[in-house]
Amino acid sequence: TNPKLPDRFDFRQDSNFLYVSGYDGSDAHVLLSVDSANVTLFIPHLDDMYRVWDGDIPSPEEVRERFHMDEVYYNAQLGPVLDSLAPTTLLVLPDCLPPDGIAE
Repeated sequence: TNPKLPDRFDFRQDSNFLYVSGYDGSDAHVLLSVDSANVTLFIPHLDDMYRVWDGDIPSPEEVRERFHMDEVYYNAQLGPVLDSLAPTTLLVLPDCLPPDGIAE
């Protein structure tokens, strides 16, 4: 291994996402409802093995309180939440892939 090269690159959140949500974790999605002015954050569900590398893994409730979100869910719930809201228009930031379970 070359000691001059890092073994792991630090994650850097997209500037637009960080501005809108304040959330700096990876693999997250944010939903802004124009009608209700609610901000909903979707975060990855990490199992306990990630604690070894990342330390504390906050629950959705802890993330909601820390980042002042209206609601926080795990990513797997994004499809059902969108289905329940039945939005007539969905805008996605450029260069973003839709999360798993959401058709393009």
